[in-house]
Amino acid sequence: MRVVKSYRGGTTRLRSRNYDEGGPYFVTICILDRCCDFGVINRGELRSTALARIAEAKWRELPQHHRGIELDEFVIMPNHLHGILWLPQTDWKTNPKRTNQFRSPASGTLGSIVRSYKSAVSKLANEKGFSFSWQPRFWDHAIRGNDALLSIREYIWQNPLNWDWDSCNPAVAHLYED
Repeated sequence: MRVVKSYRGGTTRLRSRNYDEGGPYFVTICILDRCCDFGVINRGELRSTALARIAEAKWRELPQHHRGIELDEFVIMPNHLHGILWLPQTDWKTNPKRTNQFRSPASGTLGSIVRSYKSAVSKLANEKGFSFSWQPRFWDHAIRGNDALLSIREYIWQNPLNWDWDSCNPAVAHLYED
């Protein structure tokens, strides 16, 4: 049995940012306990498992299920994925689901998109007999400006090449612990 560990305490969100706004967001979604259920990196490329192929297919399907979102760069790593999602500009004041801030995220918000993605992957994985779990939370970053966008794209492209030094790599994670 896996123990649920939170990998991010507090918030890294900007207080001045409305995270319901459209625009580009960089997200990282991890497998519980960072187990390498998506495969292994060999010579800078992921040798993916069937589970990773499910995760990739469901990521590519996101625009079919969430009106107006666009995919940008993404990469699936052995135990997590990184991606850039472009959310459409929306007038949330006219959305009746936003009247109660304590409900689950309204349709089209970053939280609802990630939640539905994780659910779709989990459902298909379970149907195919895979046993895995997502980390309960995810990391996100509102991308502000073209320079930041280009830098994050570069990070995504280089991520498999840098796996040997990645803090998510179980083989070297101890080097990053306090």
